[in-house]
Amino acid sequence: MIKVVTWNVNSIAMRVHQCAELIESEQPDVIFLQEIKCQNEQFQHEILEGLGYKIFVHGQKAYNGVAILVKNHFDNPKLVSKSLATQFEDESRYIEITIKIKNKDISFASVYVPNGQAVISEKFPYKLAFLKKLREFIANKTIIIGGDFNVAPYDEDIKNPDEHRNTLGFHPLEQREIRQFYDIGFYDPLRLLNKDECFSWWDYRRGGWEKNNGMRIDYFLISSNLTKYLKSAYHLKDFRAKEKPSDHIPVICELGI
Repeated sequence: MIKVVTWNVNSIAMRVHQCAELIESEQPDVIFLQEIKCQNEQFQHEILEGLGYKIFVHGQKAYNGVAILVKNHFDNPKLVSKSLATQFEDESRYIEITIKIKNKDISFASVYVPNGQAVISEKFPYKLAFLKKLREFIANKTIIIGGDFNVAPYDEDIKNPDEHRNTLGFHPLEQREIRQFYDIGFYDPLRLLNKDECFSWWDYRRGGWEKNNGMRIDYFLISSNLTKYLKSAYHLKDFRAKEKPSDHIPVICELGI
């Protein structure tokens, strides 16, 4: 069994001890982190390596940043890529490794999709281009990719969908890009197993958490040849209620490989 966690920690320096709590309670084999907000050498290597993980980091000063932690019982993880294409190299938003499991080379990727700032801004087309390039980049891989996609794909993935129609994170152009992952054979593990409300992010502002005004923007996508191994997928909602929490919560996927 392989247990994989994805979590936008919104600063690893702020939440390394919550990350340690997550490790203690869930004992994940692989952890995807986003928005670590530090350069490689500033990552909390000592604490997390001491908990039994190899660490792959693609950091950036004060912004963005992604990482993958792999349990030490895997002796062969290899770094594959830290970029999708040259036009996205200025921002640390993607990291991919491979692990050989039962003679199968499986890719694991952590992604932090651009927010887009506003639908009318120049950063919105950049977000759409990033999603398109990501889809092309992973199209033919045996892969489990997880992260903050910054898009709620369907009405059940946001509180009061009619109020948010055509807004950032819930715009038809963004949703189309995400749904095209499904069209080429990728599956969302949580939605395969659970159709209930499963938000993963609540805004710090305007009482988002207290009013449960959430969105499901953190999830996994797995290639079709991995769906037969899918055992469970769930959220750890209690992490949003911790002292000084991230605005995102961990999401977990278990594969019976």
